[in-house]
Amino acid sequence: MTCILPDLRQMLETEGLRYYLIPDQEGVLLNVRGTEGKYQFKILLELEGEFLQFKSVEYLYCPKGHPHLDATLQVLGEANYRLRLMKFGWDPVDGEIAAYADVWMKDAVITQGQFSQMANVYMSIMDDEYPKIKAAIDSGTGPGGPGGSDDEDSGDGQVGWL
Repeated sequence: MTCILPDLRQMLETEGLRYYLIPDQEGVLLNVRGTEGKYQFKILLELEGEFLQFKSVEYLYCPKGHPHLDATLQVLGEANYRLRLMKFGWDPVDGEIAAYADVWMKDAVITQGQFSQMANVYMSIMDDEYPKIKAAIDSGTGPGGPGGSDDEDSGDGQVGWL
């Protein structure tokens, strides 16, 4: 089973979310405001609708040679170890840090409830993890390091859609 753009648009509209169609891709762009900042992300349908991906747009950057790259990569690795739905990636070419959430839809259709949960969890995690990643980039703070914390996230998970 697959998901097509009209299905995705219907799920977004059911959630009351405003979005923009991406002209050259099968997907949409959304803006969101969290407690820690404002974010943009895409929801893409790939592989003929069998793969759904949430992907941040210009979330954060930490280029090669940055003095706090090691601490930043440790924070990303720790988050990837701890989190279930969402993963963070680092592009060594330009230093982009992106947040991803992926779902394969090979033999089932994503339900409105699943989509709603995925969207809310994705945005809450992106917002909750932002200050940790930003601190690692800015000051080298990371898990187990000077000024770092190994505690679970204490964010309130409140995100408001723009």
